Amino acid sequence: MRSKILKEQCVVVGVKSEEIEAIDKLLLLVDNTYSTFEEKAQQQEIELLKYKAIAKGLSRLASENDQYKLLFDQMVDGIYKSTVEGKFIDVNPGLVKMLGYNSKEELLSIDIKKDLYFDESERDVVDQVGEDGTSIYRLKRKDGSEIWVEDRGKYVTDDNGKILYNEGNLRDVTSRIKIEQHLQKSQKETSDYRKALDQSLIVSITNYEGIITYANENLCRISKYSQEELIGKHHRFTNFNGENDEDISLQNEVVEAGKVWRGEVRKLAKDGSEYWVDQTIVPFINDSGEIYQYVTIRIDITEKKNSEIRTRESEENFREIIQSSNDLIQSLNLDGSFDFVNASWLRTMEYSEDELSKMKIFDIICEDHLADCVGTFQRVLSGEKINNVKTIFVTKSNKKVILEGNVVPKIKNNTVVGVRTFLRDVTERNVAEAQTIVANEQLEIKIDQLRESQEVAQLGTWILDFKTGKTTHTNEFYKILEREEKDFNIPVGEQLLYFHPEDRALVTEAFMNVIQAQKGYQFEARLLMPNGRVKNILSVGRCSGDENGYPLRLLGTIQDITERKKAEQKLEKSIQELKKTNSELDKFVYSVSHDLRAPLSSMLGVIEISEDDTTDEMMLTHLNMLKNNIKKLDGFISDILDYSRNARLEIKKEEIDFKEMLSDITQNLKYMGALTG
Repeated sequence: MRSKILKEQCVVVGVKSEEIEAIDKLLLLVDNTYSTFEEKAQQQEIELLKYKAIAKGLSRLASENDQYKLLFDQMVDGIYKSTVEGKFIDVNPGLVKMLGYNSKEELLSIDIKKDLYFDESERDVVDQVGEDGTSIYRLKRKDGSEIWVEDRGKYVTDDNGKILYNEGNLRDVTSRIKIEQHLQKSQKETSDYRKALDQSLIVSITNYEGIITYANENLCRISKYSQEELIGKHHRFTNFNGENDEDISLQNEVVEAGKVWRGEVRKLAKDGSEYWVDQTIVPFINDSGEIYQYVTIRIDITEKKNSEIRTRESEENFREIIQSSNDLIQSLNLDGSFDFVNASWLRTMEYSEDELSKMKIFDIICEDHLADCVGTFQRVLSGEKINNVKTIFVTKSNKKVILEGNVVPKIKNNTVVGVRTFLRDVTERNVAEAQTIVANEQLEIKIDQLRESQEVAQLGTWILDFKTGKTTHTNEFYKILEREEKDFNIPVGEQLLYFHPEDRALVTEAFMNVIQAQKGYQFEARLLMPNGRVKNILSVGRCSGDENGYPLRLLGTIQDITERKKAEQKLEKSIQELKKTNSELDKFVYSVSHDLRAPLSSMLGVIEISEDDTTDEMMLTHLNMLKNNIKKLDGFISDILDYSRNARLEIKKEEIDFKEMLSDITQNLKYMGALTG
C-alpha cells in the first residue's frame, strides 16, 4: 500500500522513472522482509508445538507396543533405524513417502550414502548436531529432487560403547529452508539496493519533525560534515543563507501534504563552499495516513550549474567561435530567408551578405535535392531535430558542394521561429570515398581471382608476423592440411608436429636458415592429416627484414603435390619395369639368335659336302643359291644381335651402297615362284 501511494505521488510531481523504480523496489523488499520474518516465526512456533505434542505422545505410548506401531505407521515424520555401514534396518511409511519411494522394502534395499546424498561428503553434515540435538541437511529423493530434513537421531551403543545402530526421526523442513533462503536473498537485495543508492546518490532520512536520522557517505562527502555532525540536526542547517523563504514554504507545504517534492537547491558546505543538488523529498506514510519520516534523495548538479554559469559568461565569445568555424552554419527564418550565416558559409558559397538578403535557402539547393530539403525544413519547423542530413548546395559560380550535418529548430519563448543548420563540406571526402569503393571492388575481384587460382593450383599461403607473433593463413591452406583455424592457435613450434616425423628436422633447418639469412627457401615434405593419411607438399617462401637485419615477416606457400609424387613414383616404376623387360628381351634375342645360327651352320656344312659330291652345273648353281640365302639369313640374325647391342651403344653413321643393296634384293626375288608367269 505504501509503495502504491508513493508511486502515485512521485508520478504527479515528475520524479524520474528510474528513481521511482529504485525506491519502489527498496520499499517492496522491506515489506517482504517483515512479512517473511513473521511467517517464519509463526511456522517455527507451530512446528515446535507439533513436535512437543508428538514427543509427549511417543513417551506415553512407548510401553504399549501395538499403539506405538500404529503411531509409527501413521506419523507424517520419517522414523528410521540404520546401520553404521549405511543400510536401513527399519523405516516407517512416512519416511518412504517423504523420500518418494514406492515401498518400505525398496527403501530398505538402498545404500544410504550413495542413494540419499548428492555427494558423499555431505554425509559429514549429519554429524554436526546442534545444541538441541538436531541437525539440518539435504537429501536426494528417488526422483533426484532435493529435500531438506531436520534430523533428531542418536547412536545406540552396547555396554562397551560400541555403536550398534542409529535411530531417529526426520522432518521435512524444505518449505522453511526455502523461506529462509528467500529471506536471505531479499535481505541481500535490500542491501544491494541500498548500496546502489548510497554509491550513486546523496541520501538522508529525517523524522516527521525534519531531524536527520540517517546520512550516507555521499552526503558527508559533499557537505564536508561527518555523520555525527549531521545526525540529530535539523535538515535546514545546511541551507544556503540566501535561499528564498517562499521556496522553502512551498516545499514544506507539498511534503507535509504527503506529496513528493522535487527541485534544484543550493546548499552550504561546512567549509563555506556552495554546492547544488537536484533534490527529491519523499514522505513515508503509515497505515494511519500519517507521515512518520522523509527520505531525501539528491543528485550533485554543482558542475551542471557551474557549466550554466560558464555558458552564460561565454555567450559573448560564441559568435566569434561560430565565425571562425570551418563548418557552414546558417540560421533561417520561417519562410526560408537567411537570418545569419558565418564567414565559412560566405566563403564557400561565394555570396555576399547583401546578396543573401534577397535570397532564400531554396535558391541555392541543387534541383535534385530540393524536394527532400523542403520536406526536411517543414519537419524541423514542427519541432523535430534531424541529424546526419545530406544535401548539395550550388555556389554562385555554379559549383556543386556536398554537405552533411544536423538541422535543429530555432526556438524562442517555447515557439519555433526558424531553423538552424550546421553543415560540413564533404565534397572532397565523397570523391575519396567513391574512389575507395572502386578500389575496394577491384581489390575484391583480385582477391577472388587469387582465391580461385589457389584452389585450382592447390596452393595455400601463410604469413608469420614476427612483431605480433601472429600467423595468418588462406582458406586453401586450411583445405590442404584438412584442418581448421583453431588448430593453429598454438605456438609455431608445436605446429611442427603436423609434419611427418622423418621430415621435421628438414623443415626446422629450412626455416632457421631462411630466418637467419633472410632469403628464400624451397623444400618438399610430408604432412600428416588428422585421419592419419600422408600428403606430399612443396613449400616455397622467403623472409623479409628491416634495415638492421631483424626479421619482420615470413611469407610461405604450400602446394599439394601428392598426385604428382604418385605419378613420378608410377613413372619410375614403369622405367624400372621397362629396363627389366629390355634386359629379358636382350637375353631372349641372344638365345634365339644362337639357337637359329647353329642349324644354319649345319646346313652350310651339308651344302659344302654336297658341292664336293656333284659336278652337275645346275645342281651346283642351286646349291650356291641356297648357300647364299642361308648366309643372308645368318647375316640377318647377326644384324638383330648387332641391333640389340647397338641400342645400348652410341650411334655411328656409315655410308650405304644402294647399288649393292638393290642387286641383293633382285637376287633374292629372282627365283620366287609367286612372281613368275
